[in-house]
Amino acid sequence: MRTLRFAAVAAVAVCVLFALACQKNEKYSQHFNKSTDENFKRDMSEMSSFKLANGVTVYLQEERTSDEVAVEAVYRAGYIRDPKGKVQLAHLTEHMLMKCASGPYKAGETMSIVQDHKGMISAEAVADFIHVDYVVNIAKLDETLAIEASRLQELSCDEATLKAQQKDVVGEFDKVIKEGKGNIARVSLGALAQVAYYGQTTIPMESGVYKLTLDDVHKFHDTHYRPDDMALVLIGNFKKAEAEALVRKHFESIPSRPAVPEPTFVINKNTKATWDVPVSVSYYMVPGPFDPRERLVLTMFGAFLAQLLQQSPDVYSNAAAIYTSNQSYPVGRLPFFIFLQAQEGFTTEKAVPALFARYDQAMQALDDDKRVELVKTGMVSFITSSGLKSDEPDFPMMHYQVIGQEALNVCLKHMLLDGRSADEFAAAVQAITPEEFRAIVKKRLDRSKLISVSIDTRG
Repeated sequence: MRTLRFAAVAAVAVCVLFALACQKNEKYSQHFNKSTDENFKRDMSEMSSFKLANGVTVYLQEERTSDEVAVEAVYRAGYIRDPKGKVQLAHLTEHMLMKCASGPYKAGETMSIVQDHKGMISAEAVADFIHVDYVVNIAKLDETLAIEASRLQELSCDEATLKAQQKDVVGEFDKVIKEGKGNIARVSLGALAQVAYYGQTTIPMESGVYKLTLDDVHKFHDTHYRPDDMALVLIGNFKKAEAEALVRKHFESIPSRPAVPEPTFVINKNTKATWDVPVSVSYYMVPGPFDPRERLVLTMFGAFLAQLLQQSPDVYSNAAAIYTSNQSYPVGRLPFFIFLQAQEGFTTEKAVPALFARYDQAMQALDDDKRVELVKTGMVSFITSSGLKSDEPDFPMMHYQVIGQEALNVCLKHMLLDGRSADEFAAAVQAITPEEFRAIVKKRLDRSKLISVSIDTRG
């Protein structure tokens, strides 16, 4: 879902691109220190964090380039959380989250925090989470937090909103496919989850949306929009003590909610499925279960493989899109996966030989200890790097893009850290020796262990 000067965020192996195309806008805002100046110096604090008793994790960073504040909320409520037979429910709920009434706010009023294009607000569902994104004037921070707290606690939707959002959800498929190079990996992970968790082989990605009900939406919201699984990031021109007081004012009294049991993978053999989307895709996956150390190694290997594939025109000459497990789509509730999307009118078969040539190349590269250490360094860099550079101007990006992107990056890192500090995570990565790295990859990702899931157009 995209609204008000805010485009979707597509997760990739190392970083994500935030918001709109980079362009200069002289009327954009009045900066205390022009973010386009060659001698630009960013006035900012270190990132700090705290956790509320109900589980909400909060990150705060002062950044005083303008009067704006980026607010990012993330929930574990993405595509792979769809219940059995309810594919696209997470996606639809994300749309309804932005349009329905919640708490004291009537339908549409939760979007009113942004008016006359002064700021932005949007939301997007991805694999295992959804994120809600704001950039607002500091004067509206209190109201912004009040709105998000109300979304977390309650949704009150009507049939008219449901029908409109069902149409919008289905319409996103057509938009992506018509782009020619549209990558449907993000939404197709919902189909993969239905196969891998529940053994479903007929996936109504479009037609099924119209069968989802208001009760489905409300139940999904009540189940998965939990403070226990929530992270909240604030970056902008505020004082930390004042921002913390506002967060506690709006979120601290929200009761925690119990988590539902995790599903287990039922898939154990190559599987063919169909869906009502005019594109063929294939997944090569290993569903686990894995222990934490294995999950970390396989995620790093997936990110390394993705780099090789991105530099492989022979693979892309026969595929519209390729995607793998990576830092933004880590192995865990998700299986280790490689995604292939066929070019329009074709199947994925022609791309397979070149794909596995690169796969074998990636496996062989691990025999070099230095290469393994570089792969580990890339993972640590993902966690420790920041997009807010003290001496780098925002131009050609707009300032709201820079702080908004960084807020989203913090959320992605939070999901990958999974309760650990950055130092604890880095120590866990560095403790894995090249020998152990190789052993885990070769044990778990031997070609014979990969399960093929092909999803073709029905009929």
